[in-house]
Amino acid sequence: FMSTPALSHPRPSLACWVREVRGPVTLVVALLTLAPPVTRAHGDDLQLIEALSAELARAPDADLFIRRGELLRHLQEWVKAEADFVAAARLAPELATLDFFRARNWLESGDASRAQPHIERFVAAVPDEPEGWFLRGDVQAALGEPATGATHYNEGIARARSPRPEHFLR
Repeated sequence: FMSTPALSHPRPSLACWVREVRGPVTLVVALLTLAPPVTRAHGDDLQLIEALSAELARAPDADLFIRRGELLRHLQEWVKAEADFVAAARLAPELATLDFFRARNWLESGDASRAQPHIERFVAAVPDEPEGWFLRGDVQAALGEPATGATHYNEGIARARSPRPEHFLR
């Protein structure tokens, strides 16, 4: 990752992003993905979704389904996002991160009970990932179990290399 002085967040280089993707990617998809999230509007997200859709029509790829699913989640298109995560899971069932993305999608859509089995699988598969514990805490809180959620938040803080202030403000 490299930092841009004018931006306050890290942004991957084009070469780094292309290496992460398993299949061929068009330059437009790569460049739109690299656009800083703070400057991207919904219109930009829609353009990126269109570009990803075109790329997926040429060659289905789990990473591209995940990227499009995350954009759809951002636009609160919960059902479409879930469909992309399911498609990615069919192509790459070994990706534990799919359970994280699916749990977050279900939680943000207001269905914590559907999020729970996904976050449980993610935390079991990747127990050292603090974000999984934070999301697990969010799910428990949404299910009306704030004490259990607090336990998971504490576990996430304990596993984080450098806990950020927002980790303590849940």
